[in-house]
Amino acid sequence: AFSQVDNILDGDIKKMIEGVLIALKAKNI
Repeated sequence: AFSQVDNILDGDIKKMIEGVLIALKAKNI
């Protein structure tokens, strides 16, 4: 991430990944 836009995109991707992991954990319970 060399620019602010890239940093924002990286943050969105991380949030998406975290959301998926949380959803998978919820399904496993």
